[in-house]
Amino acid sequence: MREHEISAVLSLCDAACAVEQRSVCVPDCDDYDLTPHLRPCAAWIAEQQRRGRAVLVHCRLGRSRSAAIVLAFLLQQGWTLRDAYAHLLRCHAPTSPNMGFFRQLQRLEQRLGGASLDQPLRRTRSYDAAPPKI
Repeated sequence: MREHEISAVLSLCDAACAVEQRSVCVPDCDDYDLTPHLRPCAAWIAEQQRRGRAVLVHCRLGRSRSAAIVLAFLLQQGWTLRDAYAHLLRCHAPTSPNMGFFRQLQRLEQRLGGASLDQPLRRTRSYDAAPPKI
């Protein structure tokens, strides 16, 4: 969108297909603190689902920022980071949060009572356990 200098979106559809949007400006940098956005974005996704809405989470390449937000959402739904990441790779193969975001997700998981940072999650597509269905 930036490449084409688009800064506004007009949806032409009936009320039944109205789209609610939320924008969060986040650079895809290892040293950017995504933490302040993780819980609010996950809560927004959960609220949209409670309203019966399907949610599209996207970023420029669909690999790092959007994946990090979806992973944070799954963590808050009770998933482990390992299972959430494996599931997301199966659903969207280009998934690859940058290492800074990944470390922040590990800390979020720890705060939520999940895995310990002394057992790091390897970013690989080979996992033994199948994640729960969502």
